[in-house]
Amino acid sequence: MGGKVKGLNSTAENYFAALGEMGGKDFIFARIIYEIAPVLTGVKPSSIMTFSACSRNMADLWDEYKYYIRDATGAEWFEMKRSDFQITVLFYVSNQMEKMLHKREVREFLRLQGYPDQQAVLPILTELKSRFEKGIPHEMGIILGIPVKDVRGYIEKNGCGALFCGYWKVYHNPGRAEKLFRHYDSIRTKIMLEFLATTACNHGNSETRLCCAG
Repeated sequence: MGGKVKGLNSTAENYFAALGEMGGKDFIFARIIYEIAPVLTGVKPSSIMTFSACSRNMADLWDEYKYYIRDATGAEWFEMKRSDFQITVLFYVSNQMEKMLHKREVREFLRLQGYPDQQAVLPILTELKSRFEKGIPHEMGIILGIPVKDVRGYIEKNGCGALFCGYWKVYHNPGRAEKLFRHYDSIRTKIMLEFLATTACNHGNSETRLCCAG
């Protein structure tokens, strides 16, 4: 349901330049915390990433360091799909995901999509995984924190006619969405600055725990 594509600011340019000089563990850690920063700071229930065997062999790096990533960030992960060439992983923090799943409009939407009428995280993710194997279901947007009204708008208009597109296609309350997108950007900037400062202080060792879920 839409990914945000834009030019890098100077902080991001410095961050990704630093990544290019890092070894495997530091590289994948830094790449992941950039992507899931809004999850780590408590403003987004989950984020999804795909690790390819073709790009710095990220799939192998994921398998080697995934438990380290969990311990270092405090985020849980759930592998949605795996092939010989790539691994798709959902990152989340349990209490944030549970809070989102307890919302009445979320429960109702998932119930209508055939999900179990409960708010436990793992049964929902297990059902989502079985559907994800066949394609990306609309309810993935709900799990990623996209408002129900925007997911419904996307379904009803078949992905067309959005008010604007940022981290997702927005069909309702664009002012709130734009404010949230700016917040996501500011969180990522903060994470990048903290990481760069930490690696400088530790002379390239980035194993210090940088952030925790709010």
